[in-house]
Amino acid sequence: MSEASAKKRLIVIGGATATGKSKLAIRLARHFDTEILSADSRQFYKGLDIGTAKPEPNELALVRHHFVDFLEPDATFSVGDFEMQALEILKNIFQKKDYAILAGGSGFT
Repeated sequence: MSEASAKKRLIVIGGATATGKSKLAIRLARHFDTEILSADSRQFYKGLDIGTAKPEPNELALVRHHFVDFLEPDATFSVGDFEMQALEILKNIFQKKDYAILAGGSGFT
């Protein structure tokens, strides 16, 4: 492993719905000046706001979030799809930043 790649870190925050994962992720992302990947499969879908504890619009504006409200409710999105897209996003983040945050309560974390 090269010295540059050894400095890259993915911070993973997992847990049950409404336990403060998103707020902690935002605090950490602001501290490390980085971006957040949501690994909560219900937050992926537009309009599924009840019971998902999605970040509020003002919270989404503080830090760039990936995988929040990016799919229509009838769209199919598998774990494999998530993996491929998340790895590409992480590659892009790690070109500019040393840290990235992954937060969620689903089996994706």
